[in-house]
Amino acid sequence: MKIKNLRNMVILVCAFIPWTSHAIKITGKTSSKVTAFVNNNQRVQVTAPDGGWYNQPLELQPVGPKNTRFELDIPIKVETTTGAFVVSLDSPVVLTHQESPEFVFRDVQVRMGNSDHSAKVLSSTPTLFVNTIQPGENIESSEVYVININALPPENGAAGGYIGEMSLTFEPEIEP
Repeated sequence: MKIKNLRNMVILVCAFIPWTSHAIKITGKTSSKVTAFVNNNQRVQVTAPDGGWYNQPLELQPVGPKNTRFELDIPIKVETTTGAFVVSLDSPVVLTHQESPEFVFRDVQVRMGNSDHSAKVLSSTPTLFVNTIQPGENIESSEVYVININALPPENGAAGGYIGEMSLTFEPEIEP
């Protein structure tokens, strides 16, 4: 008896399903205007101290006698609207012999600091820097820093030209 009632209900429900398709008409507001304003008030600009950038390759120089560290100091000017910024090394610096790539400089380190010589080691983890002169109303904070690259020459290394690339990311410090 229960199965018969269930079958009758299925037949009854199917009888109410339309067998032809009908167009559905939507009335009323069908679109909305969305606007956004982007305030570009956080900025970091990196240049050579006198403006512009370095157009020639920069060379590491030996600090002492044979098999000593090689070093290069690169002065930069950092202007920021917030007074604070973070720097990260995009990938490790690799200095490879131009003709014999099996010869590579060892223990390459990249540091950055300002005139008070508080250099910090740079890595893929963002490192915080705060300019000593903080920005004011309509005034950006500007400070000169030095990026220092130093490395040991390859063991049993070959004389000749070595080449590498350093890529850094500078970003404004975003308050949490």
